[in-house]
Amino acid sequence: MMSFLKGKTYTGARIVEVLGAERGEPFFALHREGHVLAFALNRWQNPAAPNEIIVGYGDSREEYTECFIAERTIVPVFIRDQSGDALWTCAGQFKLSRFSDAPVDKNARLNPPAISSIYKILFLEEAS
Repeated sequence: MMSFLKGKTYTGARIVEVLGAERGEPFFALHREGHVLAFALNRWQNPAAPNEIIVGYGDSREEYTECFIAERTIVPVFIRDQSGDALWTCAGQFKLSRFSDAPVDKNARLNPPAISSIYKILFLEEAS
């Protein structure tokens, strides 16, 4: 399988194709058969990405978040800065360092309308 290079850009379709990811919600957690393969994050919803991922509610977000926490896999993280951007930049390979659902952490990151509710915050570190 092709490895993604840090700092290089890829189309969303190419990322999905290379990973063999299933199409559909949740779009931020590229997945197959219940497992998270990568994260594709919008900068305006995740201003501290790739070190922090703010996870909202619905569209199976909770399920894939819990799966990623349990499996502790290393995954590529892709970020786009603007909603019209066709290309996603690979930020590197990341793993979970910790997570939080503490109200103090969640409240500090609320920023409606981009971030109106938070399920959990994933704190990632670059894998060596």
